[in-house]
Amino acid sequence: MVKVAPPAMPTCHQRNGSVLRDAALAACVVGWVGSVFALFPSPVSPAPSAWPDALWAGCAAASAVLSLARWVPAQNIVAVAGMIGLAAGGLFGTAAWAGGPAAPLVYSESLGPALSGRVPWVLVLIWLVILLTARGVALLIVRPARERGRYGFWLMAVTVGLAVGVAAGLELMATRVKFYWRWQGEAAPWNWNGLVWPGLALWMVAALAFQVLALPWLVSKRPVVPAPDWHPLVVWFLINLWIMAGTSTRGWLAPAALVFVMAVLTTALALRGGLRPSGAGSLISL
Repeated sequence: MVKVAPPAMPTCHQRNGSVLRDAALAACVVGWVGSVFALFPSPVSPAPSAWPDALWAGCAAASAVLSLARWVPAQNIVAVAGMIGLAAGGLFGTAAWAGGPAAPLVYSESLGPALSGRVPWVLVLIWLVILLTARGVALLIVRPARERGRYGFWLMAVTVGLAVGVAAGLELMATRVKFYWRWQGEAAPWNWNGLVWPGLALWMVAALAFQVLALPWLVSKRPVVPAPDWHPLVVWFLINLWIMAGTSTRGWLAPAALVFVMAVLTTALALRGGLRPSGAGSLISL
């Protein structure tokens, strides 16, 4: 049985960390508002502005990293970011580099500077946001099952499901609304209403690889069950609202309705899990 420490006055370091996390979340909300407004002036423009989305991605990445800093030291965060770069960057980089100009995945120049002229650097922020936020929401959903023997497997499965679900909406936004990248060659025909299945397969593999590679750095050594962290849920819900807004500007009501239903159900599960008492059988706590 794990003992729960009695409430204690927060230290100066803890108060400063809480202020930074709240400030990053507030900046993320402001960036989200700007990104949503950027959808409406000219939703049919072939080259919409990308800087509001890049700014929002940076604020969301800061919020995700600072939430992670609640439970793991700075060196662990650097390692986790490196694992995300290896997992997602390796897979999507290979898709962009393979075949030269005939590569199956081609990124738009509107995304800004690119690594080796192929993969835009802003994608690193997007990978950080989606993978860390999906894991943060998954921790809330499976929180009541912490004392069960297969808690870790459930956590990984829910994280992968959330990451792929958000990535599906992101792929639709990037390829059909914002024109940030496109799939071509043999991968292009494998799609449903513009949603390319090979892209979702890459996201699934990246989410699995990230969790396996980064697991040693995601293990908290604290014996006390951590309090629920709601910041990832807020960021995750904002991402889904952005996808709903973008698909609605094109009149795609069915995808928007599907994203809305998934967002509401996931939020309800996260609230239910986060508000219930936690078990004490696992030390994995992002």
